Amino acid sequence: MKSLFTQRLRPVLFAIAALTLVVGLVAGLARLQITAPALAVHLAVFHGPLLISGFFGTVISLERAVAIQTPMAYAASLINVTAAVLLLFSDLNLVVQTLSILAAVMLTAMSLQLLRKVKADFTIILGVAAGCWIAGGFVWWLTQDPSRATLLWFGFLVITIAGERLELTRFLPTPSTAKRWFYLIVLVLVLGGLGSASSIAAAAQLFSLGLITLAVWLSRFDIARHNIRQTGVTRYIAICLLSGYAWLGLAGILGLFGAFDIGSPLRDGALHALGLGFVMAMVFGHALIILPAVARIKVPYHAAFYLPLGLLHGSLLLRVIGKWLDIIGLQQLGAMANALTFLVFAAVMIWRVRSTTPTSARPATHS
Repeated sequence: MKSLFTQRLRPVLFAIAALTLVVGLVAGLARLQITAPALAVHLAVFHGPLLISGFFGTVISLERAVAIQTPMAYAASLINVTAAVLLLFSDLNLVVQTLSILAAVMLTAMSLQLLRKVKADFTIILGVAAGCWIAGGFVWWLTQDPSRATLLWFGFLVITIAGERLELTRFLPTPSTAKRWFYLIVLVLVLGGLGSASSIAAAAQLFSLGLITLAVWLSRFDIARHNIRQTGVTRYIAICLLSGYAWLGLAGILGLFGAFDIGSPLRDGALHALGLGFVMAMVFGHALIILPAVARIKVPYHAAFYLPLGLLHGSLLLRVIGKWLDIIGLQQLGAMANALTFLVFAAVMIWRVRSTTPTSARPATHS
């Protein structure tokens, strides 16, 4: 009975998280003075919390709950979507921040539980990543300024992804020195994020150095560099990963020139190189694996998935160039194409899901 309940709960939580993603994306357009619904305009200042804490916090918590396989593990996702809904439809910001911190604490507890079950390097890293989510939540709560928590929240995402990629290096002959370098990189990212939240000079540049070295590490030791020689879905995922690592490195390079500093004209380009170019490329690559596990939806691979991937990178490049040249129209065009990317990706996903649904199981249509 409990298993049946959690199986039914997963798609509901994922659907609410997807709503948070959509509103967060439209709120991002509103930040660029692009016409948007009143709700999105009101939530423009919460663009980051909606996407990073609201959407990704829920999805990562769900993924962790599926791995642990206990009903209580779903509490973090349930609390987090409650916070997201309150952020969307109320002004109870303090409640939202408190619930978000509680969800992060529960994810950290799940990570420690996973560590007890699987004593490995990657489980330690996943716990560190969850700790960055907690720290970012406290910074938001203390300062009431989500921009101060941005690098800690990105640390949560980047270190989580890196930890999951680290897990797969066990299939390759990875030198012990590479593992030590990995731990050092994570430490640099954590210290840079904490320092940035505390307005410590050069902390954002330290974080940027961590991004660059992590991009080099992943490009060198990730199994993707071998899988790109394969075909089909394996090659597609490898291209998603390696292209994402390129954006990760670019975000770090921009950050060395002060792009992550609040008020920097390069900040938009650096943050979206990290959030769209790196993180979303990882999502596009892993969606075919995550959705069957989290939402119990089978998504067969098709070469059409390259269409949204190419649109993601092309639109982001347009946006970064527009910001670099200070051409607001070009930046807005790139941002709108960014949003279109998600619609195209969703359309391809729905098409592929429906392709596996027996005709007899589909609802009748009337012409």
